Amino acid sequence: MSFLYRTQPALRTLTRPSSRLFTSTAIQKKSPTEAVKDTVKTIDRKVSDVAVGGIEKAGKHIFGVHC
Repeated sequence: MSFLYRTQPALRTLTRPSSRLFTSTAIQKKSPTEAVKDTVKTIDRKVSDVAVGGIEKAGKHIFGVHC
């Protein structure tokens, strides 16, 4: 194929390599609203985890329950 490719200009135009890359995943861009929601959700989860840990620790001290 390389010999024909070099000698025949018509083949070069038909078999020109593509400049675009193939990808199977869609590009996902978040809107500013979605980005804020994700940030707030992450912060809420961290605060909730700390609060639950504090409640469990207080319950152990108050009721003397040892797990």
